[in-house]
Amino acid sequence: MRRLGSMCVVLCTLTLFALPARAVLISDFSLIGPGLVINFSLPTSPTPDLPFISRFVMASVPMIVNGVDEAHDVSFWVAPNGGVSVFGVGDWTGQQLFSGTTNVPTFIAGQFALLNGEVTYTLDITEGENIPESTSLALLVAGLVGLTILRIRKET
Repeated sequence: MRRLGSMCVVLCTLTLFALPARAVLISDFSLIGPGLVINFSLPTSPTPDLPFISRFVMASVPMIVNGVDEAHDVSFWVAPNGGVSVFGVGDWTGQQLFSGTTNVPTFIAGQFALLNGEVTYTLDITEGENIPESTSLALLVAGLVGLTILRIRKET
């Protein structure tokens, strides 16, 4: 039984060190213009809910619109009329805000001037923080539990 426990600890530890910790990089979006402030976050390289040739859609994105928590579908358009649409709020045209394709996009960090009619809005896309994936955390916890069990057994 003791040998089985030791093998489990060794396997968990090796698995923990063999697999690199993965994290999801988050991009923060802030759209500001006359009478409107929208803030939301998305993965920097998201998996679109609806990819099309001319745009991709992220469904039910949690956001703050003028201080109120809401959720809206958000479309990101390809060039030459790139930009962003927040369904039920507005459309802003300008540069394409991502590289890659509508199937595999990666947001471009920076400040962008976008138009809604004749009015200019500013969109800031900043890289936020790395959010560890749950599997990395689970492996870490499993390794620590295994090491703790091994130490307790050695002391008794």
